[in-house]
Amino acid sequence: MQRIEIEDFGPLQKVSLEIKDYMVFIGPQASGKSTLAKLIYFFSEINKTYRQTTIPTFALNYFLFDGDSNLVDLLKNDIRKLFTSIFPTFRNGKISFMYGVEYRIDINVLNLIEQFQDDITISNGFKEDVEYIEETLNTFYKNKKNSSKDRNLSIEVIAKLIDNLILEQARRNFIKNDLKLVNTFIPAGRSILPLLSNSVSLVESNSLDYFNTEFIKLTNTIRRNFLASPNYSKLFGMTAKINSSTNDSDVFLLSNKVSRQIMRGDFQVGNGGDEIVHYSNGFGYAIPLKYTSSGQQEASWLINTLNYLLTESRSSEGSSYNTIIEEPEAHLFPEAQRDITYLITILANSKHSQTIITTHSPYVLAALNNLLKAHDVGQIYRERVSNIVDSLLWVNSKRLFVGYLDEGKIIEILDQETNLISHDLLDQVSNDIMNSFDDLLEIQYDE
Repeated sequence: MQRIEIEDFGPLQKVSLEIKDYMVFIGPQASGKSTLAKLIYFFSEINKTYRQTTIPTFALNYFLFDGDSNLVDLLKNDIRKLFTSIFPTFRNGKISFMYGVEYRIDINVLNLIEQFQDDITISNGFKEDVEYIEETLNTFYKNKKNSSKDRNLSIEVIAKLIDNLILEQARRNFIKNDLKLVNTFIPAGRSILPLLSNSVSLVESNSLDYFNTEFIKLTNTIRRNFLASPNYSKLFGMTAKINSSTNDSDVFLLSNKVSRQIMRGDFQVGNGGDEIVHYSNGFGYAIPLKYTSSGQQEASWLINTLNYLLTESRSSEGSSYNTIIEEPEAHLFPEAQRDITYLITILANSKHSQTIITTHSPYVLAALNNLLKAHDVGQIYRERVSNIVDSLLWVNSKRLFVGYLDEGKIIEILDQETNLISHDLLDQVSNDIMNSFDDLLEIQYDE
């Protein structure tokens, strides 16, 4: 079980939350939805940094400088660098994350910013890991030095040992069973991407924040390695050739169908850049993405990224995909908001997937309620329910958390008895609007 605890960090006053596979945060603007989502991303990225950066750096330093390195200090330094990159303007608060029973990180933000001692505290689980890694390295180092056959440690030998250490770590509590962890944050404001496509100079100029920079890098990777590949044209678009022999054919048939419903066309990378292909009387014509509707501009790279992650998750064994999406409903008609929720759910229902949505939209919640109800009723009437809602979209309430944020706190609005999302808090807004309308009518007809 993973858990995050937050105290007086930005707009968040007091939050203690268990991390589930599928999470939705809804609430007014500036209520802390994105802050909470970014904190979860941050602590997940620490997990990846520990495995991919901290341990290899420590092992190399151990051999190059005869053990003159401290794994705990390296981990803390990597945490500090990551925090200041993601949260450059935050100055106060306390944040904690529990990765497992004995794996916990506590951060005093003020002490971290002011470079005081005791800014980061790590639990005993990490210290046991440190002892294990240091003991393994020490034994290996002594054996190699005492060997008459091989007194020199090559980079290849060190690299192999590091890989073995990481694999061993993957069996422990902190990293769990993740051999490869893929963290993806899809920020709001995606309609700017048609203007920034392939803008390497802008990305390298540090003009953008951490999340937009990382997302543009990802979209450029997707453009080169996924959209231009034969695999993409086989699985997505009007010309897709998905048959029963295709692995996970039912998943890709559904994702392709939903994607095209939202886009009302096909995405392609043309000679002039990103384009949407529309069809009329059997013929297709391409329009540069920057001249398409705001909904298509906002949704296109969200859809491309979701389909990329879906394809990767279905083809990669031993990988874990953590995906956070800000405001997936932006610039979309309610029907398309439903469909984008369905597309996200296809990814969320994939193996080893953790998905988080931040939203303002009651339509996203309504769509999820349909999927929750379909799951429950489908346990008895599977075939009949599947004719209405594809079983690939069903959501098990035990995997889902839906929270309403306001005034620095979060309230769970998923009813544990009905297994449905309560609309009471959201309906109150509609009631207030209707009450004002009734008051105006009363003035109009008062005479």
